Amino acid sequence: MPINRILFCSAFIGEMDLLQKSGKFPHLLEAGIGNLEASISTFEYLLKHPEIDTVIFIGSCGAYPWAKIPTGSFAVSSEFDHLEIAATLGITKQILKEKSTLTFQDNKQILNDFAGFAKKQAQFAERMILSKKTNAPTCLTLKNLTSPPNDSWADLDVENLELYGLAGIANRLNQNLFAILSVTNQVGSEGSADWQKNWRPFSNSLQNLILEWANTFE
Repeated sequence: MPINRILFCSAFIGEMDLLQKSGKFPHLLEAGIGNLEASISTFEYLLKHPEIDTVIFIGSCGAYPWAKIPTGSFAVSSEFDHLEIAATLGITKQILKEKSTLTFQDNKQILNDFAGFAKKQAQFAERMILSKKTNAPTCLTLKNLTSPPNDSWADLDVENLELYGLAGIANRLNQNLFAILSVTNQVGSEGSADWQKNWRPFSNSLQNLILEWANTFE
């Protein structure tokens, strides 16, 4: 796929600064933190650049304990939901459509291309975990959970704050979307502290992988 048809975006500049310095990527976007800000800025960018047909989000996430995904792994996701723990526990009420999950099936070629490339790199061969489902609530989950709070959470693997907003925009504009996420922490009370310690080195590893992958593009 030509690289000028791909938008690489992240929540903040630190998650794509190495890509920016390389000069290899014609479309890079600091989308902003949270579903709302990320969706608005991405929508505006895509309207200005109709040649883009694929959005790749690079960033970080926390893993839900029941998913058994180790910190230091990298999760590739093309399925997104936005369940709120406060609503699940009855503290607030969340109004959801009957089916809130957004799934992207048209990105299989580029997703498989990335996965195949990553698996050939020694440091990523055992750390790249595919087909993970991302939950993107409005607020970080700080409650310690050892098991899903109800059945609707059972197939959620990782948590990120931007991807449901991006998924909504990509779905409306008929864009492909997938995410490549470094797993910086386990979801829970220590998640934010662990994220602070881990995001920079993990982001460097992920960005360097993407830089190498970009050399294979047309």
